[in-house]
Amino acid sequence: MSKITIIFDNNKDNEKLSDGFGFSCLVEFQDKKILFDTGGNRDAFFGNIEKLNINLQTITHIVFSHKHLDHLAGFDEVLSKTSNAQIFLPDFFSEKLVQKIPKSSNINMVKLFSKVSANIFLLPLAGSYDSKEIHEQSLILDTPNGLVVVTGCAHPGIVEILNKTKEKFPGKKIHLVLGGFHFYKSWFWISGKAVKQFIKLGVGKVAPCHCTGPKAEKQFKKVYTENFIKVGTGTVITI
Repeated sequence: MSKITIIFDNNKDNEKLSDGFGFSCLVEFQDKKILFDTGGNRDAFFGNIEKLNINLQTITHIVFSHKHLDHLAGFDEVLSKTSNAQIFLPDFFSEKLVQKIPKSSNINMVKLFSKVSANIFLLPLAGSYDSKEIHEQSLILDTPNGLVVVTGCAHPGIVEILNKTKEKFPGKKIHLVLGGFHFYKSWFWISGKAVKQFIKLGVGKVAPCHCTGPKAEKQFKKVYTENFIKVGTGTVITI
């Protein structure tokens, strides 16, 4: 069964787990186990990993969406416990963190749209945060139900990410968009406009979390109703 397990998020779906500002999830698709980001708190991340019975030694790929600390908890420790995994970093990633990666690691710097494995892709785009340029990559899965797009913070703009996704996969339906949409500091009308764009783009289901913000989440829930997935630490979504 292909699924996505939320390891770390601002909210929790399981009282036995810890939450905090940040995001991390485990994507199990085909025969691959992809760790996408590692959250914002080292102790909470590893505590959740243990309680969710996730064996880091079985991770096949690690994808870091971007260089902000709320997605990088325990960076070097995670890499030491996933020695056989392929690592995918976006362009202009933190040089300080890159130097911490063991030289024996399989590192891939992603500058262009890339195929990671069969039906698994990375889409890197330039965005901005606090008037500074930041590069971020999103994970795209080509599933039998349609495309699944996983974002960290969507600094390039969530609608821009989806537009580029449609360009790369002409004729493909976007089945699900999951992750941070970065509307927690935005005006109400901006997130409202994005919801309309999601509908226009034919997005089937949404699972906004992390930096999306509660007001924007309510906007998505109002429009998507039963196709809105409430996400928190511990949530498991079948894809």
